[in-house]
Amino acid sequence: MIRLNVEHISPVKKRLNIVLPKEEVNRRIDEAYNRLKMKAKVPGFRPGKAPRPILERLYGQRIMEDLQREIINSSFEEAVKETKLAPVGMPAIEGGQVIRDTDYELVIEMEVRPRLELPQYKGLEFTLKKAEVSEKEVDERLEEIRRNYGRLEDLQEEREIQEGDYVVIRLMELEIEGKKRDQKGQTYTLVVSKEGPNGNISQAVLGKKAHDQATALINFPQDHPDKELAGKDGLLRFEIVDHKVLILPQLDDEFAKTVSNVFKGIQELRDRVRQILEEEKKAQQEARLKQRILDELLGKMEFDVPQCLVDAELNSYIEEREQVAAMTGTSLGDIETQVEALRPLAVKKVKEMLLLADIAEKEGIKVEKEDILRYLEGMVRASGRPLEVLWEYYESRGLLESLRFRILRDKTLNYLVENAKVTEEVAVEPAPVTT
Repeated sequence: MIRLNVEHISPVKKRLNIVLPKEEVNRRIDEAYNRLKMKAKVPGFRPGKAPRPILERLYGQRIMEDLQREIINSSFEEAVKETKLAPVGMPAIEGGQVIRDTDYELVIEMEVRPRLELPQYKGLEFTLKKAEVSEKEVDERLEEIRRNYGRLEDLQEEREIQEGDYVVIRLMELEIEGKKRDQKGQTYTLVVSKEGPNGNISQAVLGKKAHDQATALINFPQDHPDKELAGKDGLLRFEIVDHKVLILPQLDDEFAKTVSNVFKGIQELRDRVRQILEEEKKAQQEARLKQRILDELLGKMEFDVPQCLVDAELNSYIEEREQVAAMTGTSLGDIETQVEALRPLAVKKVKEMLLLADIAEKEGIKVEKEDILRYLEGMVRASGRPLEVLWEYYESRGLLESLRFRILRDKTLNYLVENAKVTEEVAVEPAPVTT
């Protein structure tokens, strides 16, 4: 019905030049007026009896506008079906008015999914270290739990601050490149640890006492949300308001019962900690294996990606950062710089998405409603919200499609793992050195 010419701007961008012949234009105009004639209520005429000139005078503009939308939609649908292209994003459409006895010309520029030549994705071989948990790791996790149940207490006798103590500091002034910024007396509680995130501050307070003042060198990262601080060093002056110590409980049977009444003693708690660590390691190992599979497959492929999908991925990143900035009360910083820094990651994520979508299509991997419900049931356990409420939340916000792809991604990656040849390698402890 349409005459179609396709311009291949790039592998992922096409221009469709569409012509609907004037004979078809006339037929559609006549059909539109015939439909209108049967239902239009025109004073002085019975239904279906109003003359065409009167209908054209009363409804002509609306008929032609509706017909234009109809022609664009049907022509686009026919062109996509004929070319077997898979459009992504919103197409750019140029089309004029519908005029009787005149061909209707339409130009549609759109991005499309690339046609991928998939490499062999079954039987990929990988060697992984067996997920084993050492006694040291169990001890360290138990110590974390123990510290969570500790209580901060004031010192019985004043002494110098030591590693592992807790201090409350009041910020006084930050000096950057000779300019001083008042810190308005903000207070923070932190653990003194030279190896921790506040290592410079910890180093500055070691050996001092409560009510002393100190100065620490602060290194601000390049991606700091405050552009005036990003990538710079500053001197932070502060006062040590308070000095406390963490009193830890004994690691015994009573402590285990305090953590949970399901534990009869410390050995059961220890066994459960080991089990959790093993599960964590297996989950991390599986996540790394899935990424290795994606990296290996993408390393064998070279293809362009639609810009609209990259932009959508970047917008998602920025929205997340905006939410974090709003929650923490920090500045978002230079958006353009962040977007450019994130672009390579966004391109990689889109490539992964397209690769997995093609594999899923080839292998007949689909997401049914039951899969979505099962996924949401896991969220019910985590959030405590009823299943119906979560479904309504995702459905009302148009988020079911993104949720569907997330599940499709997981199912396809699981399929690739199941069809990979994975060998577990047992880690060998080095023999002790004898002299």
